[in-house]
Amino acid sequence: MALAITIGMLSGFLAQSSSTRGLDWLYFDNLQQLSHLPPASDIAIIEIDDKSIAQVGRWPWPRKTHAELLDILSYVNSKAVIFDVLFSELDSKTPQSDLRFAEALKKNDKVILPIHIETVGQQGQVIESPPANLFYANARALGHVHIDSEDRGIVRSIFLKEGVGSAFWPHLSLALLAFLKKEPIADSPLIMGVRAANPDLTTDSLGVVKDFYNLLPMPATDQGLVHYSYADILNGTVDAELLREKIIFIGASATGLGDLLATPIGTMTGVELNAWIFHALRNNLLIQSYPKNKLAFLTFVSVLLLTIALGRLSPRVFLTCTLLAISTVLLFSALLLFFGRLWLPPMATIIGLMLFVPLWSWLRAERVLRFLRDQIDELSLQSQPFHEPLGRQNDAIQFLNTIGMITPSTGKSSQNGRNAARTLQLSRTIETESFWKEQISKESNRTKYPIHKKTEGVELIARTISQLEAIKKNDRENRQLIEKSLSQLQDAVCISDLCGRIIFTNKLFQQWFEPVTRQPLQKTLLLDILNTVHLNAAASWTQTLSTMYQTGQQFSGEATLAESDTQLLCQASLISITQTQRDTLILTFTDITPLKAAEKARSDALNFLSHDLRSPLVSVLAILERNQSKAHLPSNTAQSIETLVRKNLDYAEHFLQLSRADSLTEATMVPCDLHAVLDGAQVYATALSSPKSMNIVVDRCYEDAWVLGDLSLLERALNNLISNAVKFSPAATTIKLALVKQESTLLLSVSDQGPGIDEQDLSKLFDRFTRIKRTESTFGAGLGLNFVATVVRRHNGEVLVNSKRHIGSTFTLNLPALTEQNLF
Repeated sequence: MALAITIGMLSGFLAQSSSTRGLDWLYFDNLQQLSHLPPASDIAIIEIDDKSIAQVGRWPWPRKTHAELLDILSYVNSKAVIFDVLFSELDSKTPQSDLRFAEALKKNDKVILPIHIETVGQQGQVIESPPANLFYANARALGHVHIDSEDRGIVRSIFLKEGVGSAFWPHLSLALLAFLKKEPIADSPLIMGVRAANPDLTTDSLGVVKDFYNLLPMPATDQGLVHYSYADILNGTVDAELLREKIIFIGASATGLGDLLATPIGTMTGVELNAWIFHALRNNLLIQSYPKNKLAFLTFVSVLLLTIALGRLSPRVFLTCTLLAISTVLLFSALLLFFGRLWLPPMATIIGLMLFVPLWSWLRAERVLRFLRDQIDELSLQSQPFHEPLGRQNDAIQFLNTIGMITPSTGKSSQNGRNAARTLQLSRTIETESFWKEQISKESNRTKYPIHKKTEGVELIARTISQLEAIKKNDRENRQLIEKSLSQLQDAVCISDLCGRIIFTNKLFQQWFEPVTRQPLQKTLLLDILNTVHLNAAASWTQTLSTMYQTGQQFSGEATLAESDTQLLCQASLISITQTQRDTLILTFTDITPLKAAEKARSDALNFLSHDLRSPLVSVLAILERNQSKAHLPSNTAQSIETLVRKNLDYAEHFLQLSRADSLTEATMVPCDLHAVLDGAQVYATALSSPKSMNIVVDRCYEDAWVLGDLSLLERALNNLISNAVKFSPAATTIKLALVKQESTLLLSVSDQGPGIDEQDLSKLFDRFTRIKRTESTFGAGLGLNFVATVVRRHNGEVLVNSKRHIGSTFTLNLPALTEQNLF
């Protein structure tokens, strides 16, 4: 900002002081080569050329000669006649000739004569030289013909009013325009240009006051006015009818007689330049110059804004945009000149931009080098080893010795080490015998970090580049290590930012999803990829990611890959790279198709167990009941058979239900009302406990008690606890069922007054095939409580047990209450 302000102020000063005037005029002159004015078909120039001098005679001619020309122009009714010839004195030798010219002026009544401002005397006195009174009285109007030259003597501007002491006299072109439009010059809207309030426009030392400064547009090089020789008009060589209704400019172009002026497009006679000035004035094409104070401020603001904008660009774009900015400034100045008729000098702005390029590049280079030097110092300090160089080498030798790669006594490669070296080398650049020596050498050199020393000049730059290359190499090796490690994983991995921009995918991810998306993953949106993975749960990936972003929780669910039978386990988590926010999304996909096949095989086996084994057992029980009176077996034998059959049925039923509980996922869960579960359990407990005359007590809360789960499994789990309570409790005791809500947790409990459980048995209470022996009259598969624990675990809850010997036991199912976040 400081550099931008400084250069902006410098550019503003250059514009204010006109220090770049020469360069600005050079650009102005080149632009004038492209200028173009409308056709001037009604203007004609009658030249006092060399041919006329030869035919009419030496200059000055008698005034009657001009009178003859005026008579011809009066005859053809020309619109106006402008003499660029001075008539400041009378001819004392031929007064009749002057009278003849005065009569011709009066007769024509459309003649405009020039007034000349000249310097006389040794002291440079400035005087106005108007026409002689005889001619002055008969002229239609007077106008000055004074034209100043700018830098290098080139005429680029005109003052529409000038005079000694006051800017009284209009320019010849302005006087002509006022005559044609019949408007007084004093308050005419025809006058344009910068007023004399600018002191640079007034030359006080000479006493000449100038006003209404305008820059002159130039005609194209192929444009021209119609020129006639003075002698040809007098002699009738040229038909005078060609001059009818024309605006006639009369002036000298003969060698040594006419004034030849330098313009941006070349030399031009004074009379022709005056004709073009009039043509530009009447078409409102005179160019206005921008006031210096405003130009200085505009230059300052422009340079300031441009340098601030350019300073934010990268070095690669900086130079290009700087050249573009310079071109834009030049183009804007040209367009403003051609279409707005306003001259805005651009060189002060361009010099400011050109100064900014090396200065800003130097400051950037200094700052970058200083930053890199500080960073390398910091990295050098952080990279100092924690151990002596030999320490890591000894560790490497000990490790390789332990796994049998080198011989302890000699330190050379063992036979196993040589075999490993042949396997590990991808190329044969290192001899097999020296392979492990090279690895040990790497570990030794890894701790020898060079000490950074500050140097100056080119040596500093070379050293900085060298150290950065070393850091870059180390970083590249680490990155390759991570990428190759991820690529070899048996899981497909995708890493993206929070906006879904894919940062990394490993090889397996590309193999899976590129055939599905049918285009490179770098050109595919993350959601388009994820939508090819159909979640088995009802939620979509859009809902899943939205929930993750809102809760920060990890996601895990099963899905199916589109257009295939591949079953996937999808996991997603948000991690923090910047340590200030969770800014990275990691997705992993594991192929669980074989696992699902195994689960299906197990499910089929359990179905076989449920159907093909239970059916014969049920048939045996039916036969025993139907032939109980006719059986020839002893009663105790029939009872034993029934007991064994029922025990096998119990095993089959528990296996089936346990399999259902193990396969329970959130995808199959629905909102369940625990009040309904408790109602069903109360009915079951009442029916089961009736033979033992037990009392069933229900204590429930009166709030909503919803969980996300499987209603039938929850009911069976609670029924298992009730069954155990009835089975192991004495007759005429009380069983209590309770439902309590504590904040976001629901507690569903079963309490009995049975014998209780020993403390040493609590740790294995929920294991499979484990039965706590409390009475001899009961039997079971040892899967009931394991089923309860499995159901509760699948519901993201836990089972709590509180038991005391000879007092009773309380089993509590601790389940998370359903919330909107769980539901959506």
